[in-house]
Amino acid sequence: MKLYELNHSKILIDNNLIIIRPEKRSLYVAMLQGILSGIIFIIFYNFASYMHFFILIAMFFVAMFLSILSILGLIYSIWGSKSIINGAIKKIVWQQGLFGLGIGTEKAISFKKIKNVEICIDVNEQNYAHNFVLIEINAISNDDIKTNLVSEFGQRAYLDILSMQINEIAEEIVNLIGCELILSKT
Repeated sequence: MKLYELNHSKILIDNNLIIIRPEKRSLYVAMLQGILSGIIFIIFYNFASYMHFFILIAMFFVAMFLSILSILGLIYSIWGSKSIINGAIKKIVWQQGLFGLGIGTEKAISFKKIKNVEICIDVNEQNYAHNFVLIEINAISNDDIKTNLVSEFGQRAYLDILSMQINEIAEEIVNLIGCELILSKT
């Protein structure tokens, strides 16, 4: 089993399975939402007799919304996945779900319908003050529809290290799917 830990995703590669998991920051965001909802509930409980009725209702609904998002975010960041490339069933499955949390509906595409896998490198050369690069691995179907598998955003100074990791991941994906790898630079 291989593990690639990038800035915005974690990729687990096993014999017939590639799992692309969410970034670590999603766990921190979910924890922050839980802490904020807890603080609002504490304020709500301790100062309810001093506040206006409409403010209490607004605080209650904000706290409920944040706590629900926190629970869903914790589930997604611990057990969820952005996409799964499964060689046993010969499909790529993308988690869509509620607010993109990977809970709920799934979009699947068969390996037969994938024309190629593309590595797209987007370098921002318009403003020299911002030296950033976006590297993506996209699956392109026979209908020329691009679907994103991995997106990484980083500083241009680390482009060599990032592109080596992305190329290794893309090679693993291409070997599992059995299609062609193409490189696109914008």
